[in-house]
Amino acid sequence: MMYPNDFVIESYSVPNTLIESLKNSKIPMDISELEVSEIKNNQNIGNIRCVDIERYNTFRNKNWTLKSGEIIGIDLKLEEDFEALNGDSFISIYTINGQQFDYSIKSRYWENIFGVFENYGNEYLFLMNHRDYEDISRHGQNKHIIFVNAKEHGDQNRIKQVLNDYEQQDEMKVRIYEKDKYVEINRNVILCMLIVFVLVAIVITIFKNSAIYINTFSQIDYLSEKYKAYYIMGMNKKTIANTATRELQLPFLIPVILACILSMMYLYILSGVNRVEQRSQIYTFFAIFIVGYLTLEYIYYKILKKQFISYILRRLG
Repeated sequence: MMYPNDFVIESYSVPNTLIESLKNSKIPMDISELEVSEIKNNQNIGNIRCVDIERYNTFRNKNWTLKSGEIIGIDLKLEEDFEALNGDSFISIYTINGQQFDYSIKSRYWENIFGVFENYGNEYLFLMNHRDYEDISRHGQNKHIIFVNAKEHGDQNRIKQVLNDYEQQDEMKVRIYEKDKYVEINRNVILCMLIVFVLVAIVITIFKNSAIYINTFSQIDYLSEKYKAYYIMGMNKKTIANTATRELQLPFLIPVILACILSMMYLYILSGVNRVEQRSQIYTFFAIFIVGYLTLEYIYYKILKKQFISYILRRLG
């Protein structure tokens, strides 16, 4: 699921007053907490978050165990179609003050724990036993992450109001990430890209069809004389009409094929922006767009063909 949490709250100290405010609101919700140690400026894999396996087991209702020097690597990137941590068996973590910690990777996998939030895009989560966590956390920055999920969809706005009220009087500077905010941003990005696509397609289509019209009728006298010569040599009007039609089809066919190919490429790009939410809407839009585009192109082709063939046949006498 692309957006697993309604709200994600970050704080460098335990936000007890915030948790109390949420509980006192009497709104049915699930609240869970995870403490992580952020290791920044890592030399080889970027920012990471280390978690005590015992805390993670409580958070995720697991019973995993790790020996000293072992870790479980969780890739937090937004895509599943890659090999987590590049398939490495060992990894070194470099802290900002130059300390190096070496671990063997017991297992690795992808999981979207936090959700699609801008500061989780290219990070890793490493689970380690309690002793290893205590050692490396001295070189990191501890952060408390609170996950809040409404039990009923309609209660999300009520929770949001509680959080907004808390933010206005907060002195701990918590950061609150709201799922709906990023869903809306993502929708706006998709909408803008679709509008740009449609506008560009309209401009290109007008230019292309104008060029075809001008090119066709700028040569109409030459083509008329050519087909008149064929007619004098014995070619009947039906054969001439079919030959002229095939000559008109090529300038239409190639741009239409290219337009369909480019549309598929753009569709692939857009589906990559949002791999779960609104994917069916994007596919539906492109299906309607392509059908509409092909229909309009066909109508324009039939109109131009009728004018073109009629002019050719009239000149035959």
